[in-house]
Amino acid sequence: GSVAAVEAAAQLEEASSCPEGYHRDGCTELSSPDDDCCAQAGAGGCAGGAAAVAGLVCHSNGAVATCCPKPKVVVLEKPECPMGRATEGCLEDGHDDADCCAQPGHGDCIGGTKPVSGGYCFSNGAVFTCCIADIFADPGFFDVGDGTDSGGRG
Repeated sequence: GSVAAVEAAAQLEEASSCPEGYHRDGCTELSSPDDDCCAQAGAGGCAGGAAAVAGLVCHSNGAVATCCPKPKVVVLEKPECPMGRATEGCLEDGHDDADCCAQPGHGDCIGGTKPVSGGYCFSNGAVFTCCIADIFADPGFFDVGDGTDSGGRG
């Protein structure tokens, strides 16, 4: 079999090792982060204190999948960006992202400003990426001048 087929089978096995509404993400083992979400019965947990559910056996030593609740996703029609932020100038995994919608940790902003989440944009858990709005990025926007500007009144 091809490498792709083996990887696809592993992903399917991982996905089906947890009951509906749970996934192998955000897991802990003995209170430390657990990237493979596979621990001895009773040793697995979920970040943030959510209750873990044991899934299918995931290792030859008898360890079981640590299954954490999937987040409740309420998809928004439009982003809820904080003041001074907008869904523009976004990157996803280093490439232009026209819809400013990416999985958590994969969205970024052109120019290196730190992105802020604007709520869920897709049912798979992707979130809106809110960057500094262009009007606020203009260094002259807040320039009040030297007081000699007549403000256009004469």
